[in-house]
Amino acid sequence: MALSNKSKKGQTMEKKDFDMDVVKCRIAKLIDKSGKTLRELEEATGISNGTWSMWKQGKKLPRADNLFEIAQYFNVSADWLIGLSDKPVVDTLTKEHEQIIAADVTGLSIGAVERLSYKSDGYDWIAPNGQFAPSQWLDNRKGVLSGMIEDETLYKIIASVIRYKHCLKIDIERENVEELGGVIETPTVKGEKIAKYDAQETLMLYFAKIRQEMIESAKVGEQNGTANKKNKKGR
Repeated sequence: MALSNKSKKGQTMEKKDFDMDVVKCRIAKLIDKSGKTLRELEEATGISNGTWSMWKQGKKLPRADNLFEIAQYFNVSADWLIGLSDKPVVDTLTKEHEQIIAADVTGLSIGAVERLSYKSDGYDWIAPNGQFAPSQWLDNRKGVLSGMIEDETLYKIIASVIRYKHCLKIDIERENVEELGGVIETPTVKGEKIAKYDAQETLMLYFAKIRQEMIESAKVGEQNGTANKKNKKGR
């Protein structure tokens, strides 16, 4: 089994190959030692008994996040589970391990996870190399990001960006061919303009939604304030 993730520069992290037999044997040993049935493990972890069965038989290897789930459930070291250690003791997850898990679960790059989890100490606005340190994602910014993901606003904007890049590529290729005196049979429109419009419209709708939510929140606040005043007068 190999774990690999790309950094923000697109480079692949160092791969470590695991012995499938070791993983299978140690998972089987943990299951047998626990005395639990596969159905009980499913109820306790949310992982199907069929998946537990395939892991136990070595027909399938757990993903990185599953490996840490197994290690945590059985209170053993993830390194021991995959054969990198002979001591089945619990290791404290390092920041690197946490980032690998987060990247594996979300599909984001290690670089993106690092940026989201970066915390400034208040004195590193200029990095040692003279460059500006990365911006810290404060809780209110993460809240907005979460909201935009949950209501699919961000998805729609990113879809527009992808469409823009695709259409722009076609238009550039078309212009290059025409400069050489050729003709592209597939007619194209300035699709990048449409994509830009879609992204702008999505943002405008999002801003309108925020405005409406704030107006409604203010009304509720006013109503609560009025009710409190009436209650005080009635005493």
